[in-house]
Amino acid sequence: MSQKRKISIRKILQAITTMLLASGCVVLVLSASKVQDEERLKDIFLKVENENKYQFIDKENLLKSIIRKHHLVSGKTALKAIHLKAIEQQVYEDPWAASVQVYIDNQRMLHINVKQYLPAARVFFENGESYYITNSLKLLPTIEQFTYYTHIVTNVPWFNNDSMNLVTRAQVLAMIRTIERDSFWSAQVEQISMTPDLEFELYPVLGTHKILFGDTSMATRKLENLFAFYKRVLNKIGWDKYELLDVRYKDQIIASPELAWKKPAKGFNSNMDWVKTILGDAAETSKETTGATTTTLATTSTKPAATPTIKKDTVQRSVPTPSRQPPKSNTTATQATPSKPQSKTIEKKTPNNTPPPNNNNKPKYILN
Repeated sequence: MSQKRKISIRKILQAITTMLLASGCVVLVLSASKVQDEERLKDIFLKVENENKYQFIDKENLLKSIIRKHHLVSGKTALKAIHLKAIEQQVYEDPWAASVQVYIDNQRMLHINVKQYLPAARVFFENGESYYITNSLKLLPTIEQFTYYTHIVTNVPWFNNDSMNLVTRAQVLAMIRTIERDSFWSAQVEQISMTPDLEFELYPVLGTHKILFGDTSMATRKLENLFAFYKRVLNKIGWDKYELLDVRYKDQIIASPELAWKKPAKGFNSNMDWVKTILGDAAETSKETTGATTTTLATTSTKPAATPTIKKDTVQRSVPTPSRQPPKSNTTATQATPSKPQSKTIEKKTPNNTPPPNNNNKPKYILN
């Protein structure tokens, strides 16, 4: 005889309860979704990152175009009629849009967050076209409504090979980053130019010379040597003496050709104060040394000024009959004579007696 199975009432009740709870959850989700779809859009919020500094994306025009294309009306448009993916794709049509996020929050607000590309430099190609270049080597077009002032690189070669174009852009970006790491060179370099051999030429703000820089190998070392040349040579003899400064060779600076030049009357260039401002901390140190030297020179110039006056008066007084007071004339002349060595002694204190640093790796200056 077959054994009868016992049916557990508890298990039946648990199964029925589970089914009811699952059905209830599904109904609640569907009803909530239906209610949300029937709700109306409250407002639209468009945010463009760094919109005050970088105005490549016109926020007002972008918002108007989104509203017009998707028929968005606050308080009337149903949430289910809003296609978030379509709005995102429309924003990406702007080449300056780097990333876009579109979503609706629980307050029925439509949020559109846009992040712009940041330009690293502006490049002018040899074919006449001009673009901005980003840190990701992407070329972006210029716009008429806004111009961003940044480093300029001119005469950039354009190749039919995309790989060569990427290599060229990478070299341009490496040069820009090297200059931007130093606050002095970031302010001193006004323009960068490329040659057909993919080498760089720098045009400074101060001075009429051109810097033949070469490629980006040992770029930091080249700038350090050039800074030393500025401080030890041009800062003393003037900034208009040479037309070319060649730093392409290792630890050498070749200055040529020597232009027609006349030493300033006071021994320094008229732009010297501005040079010290650009040099930064190094200029402050040289400024203190120069200030001490100036004080010594002022003291020196005061004493000799008094000496000729005394000597002149003595000579005038000794002109009358030499037979009357010949000893006084000789004595006075003898007392007036030692005043000259006194001025020489003071002048010896004027130069800076600090010995030059003993650096075996200092650059070699070749002045033509």
